[in-house]
Amino acid sequence: MHTGFRSKLPLLLTFCLFTSFLPASSSVLCPAVASDEYYKVARNYGRDGRTGTDGREGRDGTDTPTVQLAISELINKQFHLSKNKWNQRMGAASLLAPGSAIADDYRQFEQRREEAFQIVWQERQPITSFGNQAVTLNLTDNKQVEITFSEELWVEGNSKSETNFTTFIVNHAIPKKDVARLAVAEFADAGQNLNLKIVDLAAKSDAINTQFRVKFRAQDNLHGFSGYKTKFEGDIPTELVTRDYNRFTLALGKLKIPDEALRPGVNVDIEVIATRSLGIRSAKQTINWQGAIRKPR
Repeated sequence: MHTGFRSKLPLLLTFCLFTSFLPASSSVLCPAVASDEYYKVARNYGRDGRTGTDGREGRDGTDTPTVQLAISELINKQFHLSKNKWNQRMGAASLLAPGSAIADDYRQFEQRREEAFQIVWQERQPITSFGNQAVTLNLTDNKQVEITFSEELWVEGNSKSETNFTTFIVNHAIPKKDVARLAVAEFADAGQNLNLKIVDLAAKSDAINTQFRVKFRAQDNLHGFSGYKTKFEGDIPTELVTRDYNRFTLALGKLKIPDEALRPGVNVDIEVIATRSLGIRSAKQTINWQGAIRKPR
């Protein structure tokens, strides 16, 4: 700092005190605190500040309400589903300044829903034996987890819900191709003891519910008619159906069929429709048998 400037220091300090009461201005610079360089330049604008650092990364708010995967991926894993619940509202224009150009309907956020899901496998066949059968998990607006299996897989089970956690217990799982594998095993006896035995070749009847309907036609030769005439058509009552493991016995002789149509030697044409169901799935299979009633052994 040169000598001339030092001799003028008291006066400059008085000037600084005076200028502190003046309105702020970029053109007023106190020479008492300025360097020689800035003292020579009276009207100077400040330099730009440094660039700020980036803010921290926020949490992912993306919804995951639906998950699709192979059934073999479900075992021993938890899956987390989430979605935001929105309400549709009217009156957006009244919430903004007059004259705002905006649609009157809008969505209002209500809450975020989150639910964990896990499957408990109690079917005798291991879950890995079902390969890549597709499964879809979906979180609904009422916070229920829906599980949808492939059309090629029949599943029976039940859900158990606790706080933010849903468990689905699989009791039975059967490939669709094994549902309709019924076949006639034996046509035996006559009269009121006439019965038709049907076997489940897939051995799944301990899990699948089965109901039978029959159309019983007999050949009428007494009146010169060589064709078949329907003698009974309807559902077989459950008390006339017995099951031994995977074998069903239909007591046809106990149905309301005329005695003459149940005698040995009569040619019959039988159509059985089996309705098979498990959980929400259902399918029908038609089984036909044609032959003569034989004498009891």
